[in-house]
Parts: sequence; structure tokens; C-alpha cells
Amino acid sequence: MKLLLKILFSIFALLVIFLVVIFFTPINLIVKAPLQSYGISYENAEGNIFSGDFRNVELANLSINNINYRNSYSHIGLKTNITDGFYFTSTIITSFDLRKITVGNTKYNRDFKLSFIPVINIETELEELILEDFKCKGINGDAYIKSRIFKERLIGELSCTDDSYKIILFDRKYNQLGLITTDFNYIYLNIKDSALNENLSILNINGGISLKIPVKDLLE
Repeated sequence: MKLLLKILFSIFALLVIFLVVIFFTPINLIVKAPLQSYGISYENAEGNIFSGDFRNVELANLSINNINYRNSYSHIGLKTNITDGFYFTSTIITSFDLRKITVGNTKYNRDFKLSFIPVINIETELEELILEDFKCKGINGDAYIKSRIFKERLIGELSCTDDSYKIILFDRKYNQLGLITTDFNYIYLNIKDSALNENLSILNINGGISLKIPVKDLLE
């Protein structure tokens, strides 16, 4: 009986030591190599497996100054709540082999400014995005596009195919008025002339808008 108790106590002590080591191990030592294999890099990371921050994150030509994360774990994988503190919040569930990622409860709201047109505000409510090996396999959500160049707020439906993402734009009567697509290198903006505000005198646009915008230029 004493021998059994000693074995059980030894196992318990080793488990506690293992958990303490994992808890105090810097997150940088755990995730840097796996993230780099998927093309994700960052300048600095602070925290542990439960919470922390990543600084100057680069992902598919997107730059994010800061990402704060809080993790929890279950039998299905890793659940992460993230935010940049300004533009977005999101919940991500990742399988332990990193092959399947489900993104949900995501809100994104940001103004975009180009030198030749007024500010465009894009608000996105993403219910679910399913990625397998970082390829999009399904998406469900809505977007809302506002700007002085439009007659009214446009409503967007989200869709995707592998590495390409689309927002199909409609007016409130469900007339299709445009399309926004991106491969994270460029954003392609196509808006019909019938969606544009005729009273905006600073614009001289005939036949609608058709633009190819580098992602980095748009986020500067």
C-alpha cells in the first residue's frame, strides 16, 4: 500500500512540475516554429500558453500592430479569444494538429482612406469561417459598406474559395451593385455607377468604380 501511494505521489508531483514548466514557458518558445511554417511571423511575443500579446504580426501581407490573446483548452482543441484593441475581436478554435481552424464571433470595423476617394467604412460580422490547411472551406457572415460616394449603405454577403474571399454588394432592395474580392495581396473593388452619389461634386466617375489596390497601401 505504501509503495502504491509513493508511486501515485510521484506521478502527481511530476504532473505538477510539468504543468508549472509549461505555464512559465514563454509563448515564443512554443509557437514560433509552428506559426512560421504557416507563413505567420511576429516581432515580439509576451505571455504564456494562457494569455499574452504578439507585436507587429505579419500574415499574408497583412500587418497588425498588436494582438492580445486568451486561451482555453478542451478535447476538440485550442480556443482563443483575440483582439487588436481597436478594429476587431474574434474567437478561434484550432485543432491540435493545426490543420482545421474555425473562426467565429468576429466583429471588424475600420475606415479605409485612399487619396482620390472619400473614406470608406467597412463593418463585418463574421459568424463562422472554416479553414482546412489555411484554405477556406466555408464562410457565413455579413458586411456593411458606408461612404459619401454611395447613395446608401451597401449590404455585403461573404463568400470564399480556397485563398480568395469575396463580398457581394447589394442595396436594401437586394439589387447587386458591386463586388469586393481579395487574395490578401490586392483588393479588387468594383462598384456600379448606379450605386454612386451623383451629388458628390469632387468625383468625376463615369461607368462606376473599378480599382486594384495593394493591401499594404490600403492599411497604411
